[in-house]
Amino acid sequence: MKVNNPKLTATNPHFKSKFAPLGEVLRVINEALPEGWVIDQTVGSNADGEPQMCSVLRNEKGVAVKQCNIPFIIGKSDPQGLGSALTYHRRYGLCLLFNLVGEDDDDGNAATPQPKTKKSGSTTATDNKSGFKKVEKF
Repeated sequence: MKVNNPKLTATNPHFKSKFAPLGEVLRVINEALPEGWVIDQTVGSNADGEPQMCSVLRNEKGVAVKQCNIPFIIGKSDPQGLGSALTYHRRYGLCLLFNLVGEDDDDGNAATPQPKTKKSGSTTATDNKSGFKKVEKF
């Protein structure tokens, strides 16, 4: 089964990068799925009890043909955070399951912590006895 990459029709406002929204990913997959085949996506736990999103491709007889699991991480603990996490995990799980490119390749820059910049003209040092920072220069 050949699934074409989805169109990158949405823009991430924080990184100014393009990505394929969940609906577009589902569209290209549904166009390619043989009759009777389905995709199950559920949130469960791995052997260590950590939450994960499980995506399973099943054939017309219900037999699992392919499966992928990704850690389920929620950024904000409210209904909007949960909804956002579900959408992201579903999209990433589907792209992984079908080997799709669903976003611009930024060479890992968005996932890499950026170095903190120092403010010019001020330095700080930690007082080893108290653990508080002392201002040495303004």
